[in-house]
Amino acid sequence: ISITEFITDVYENGILLSVNHTRTVNGSERAHNITKRQGNIYKLFRNGEEQDDFTKPIAVTVSSIYFQEPSSVNEIYSQSHQRLIPVKVISSHVYELDLPNSDTTIFHYKNGVLQLVTAHTFWGTVHFKKENLN
Repeated sequence: ISITEFITDVYENGILLSVNHTRTVNGSERAHNITKRQGNIYKLFRNGEEQDDFTKPIAVTVSSIYFQEPSSVNEIYSQSHQRLIPVKVISSHVYELDLPNSDTTIFHYKNGVLQLVTAHTFWGTVHFKKENLN
């Protein structure tokens, strides 16, 4: 199985302006989600069809927490699910996201830097571990 995801987040002054998210499985596009801020409203599109609008300003996305520890946020925007996901603090510098599709992802940080991601998905458990490149 070959799964490829592309996510582009665009921010201005700390607020998300747009997201373009695509997922291909074995060369076939399976998801194409677009989120665009227009004034104070986010317009959501899933595979070309408009979804319900969203009004709460978005400052943090799932992809952004790969680069910055979510130590001061209660919820994170999922580009894939196009909704806010509560952040659970499991222990010091360890956070859990329970996604709407029943997947669970756990993020481990040290000194604010992501060290390990464990994703429990419908097809298995995946681990991403930071390598030290010297």
